[in-house]
Amino acid sequence: MYRFDPACNGTRRPADAWPLLPRITAPTLLVRGEHSPILPPVMAQEMAARIPMVRVVEIAGAHHHLVLDEPGAFAAALGEFLFQPGQ
Repeated sequence: MYRFDPACNGTRRPADAWPLLPRITAPTLLVRGEHSPILPPVMAQEMAARIPMVRVVEIAGAHHHLVLDEPGAFAAALGEFLFQPGQ
């Protein structure tokens, strides 16, 4: 069952943002769900290799919609990043 209207993707136009990743200068949190088909581990690793100050977190048991699948785990990861940014 869809959680979102699939028609909302009908007007999306993909953009190649990969060249922009090295330009991110802020500390960055990259969070992926363990079972995400949208952001597989290899892609997350490649993104992390291109972003200078990145922390990668994988949420066990989650798919792509982290705040719907595992909201507590996502909030914990975000809180840790925001309140302990140097680690």
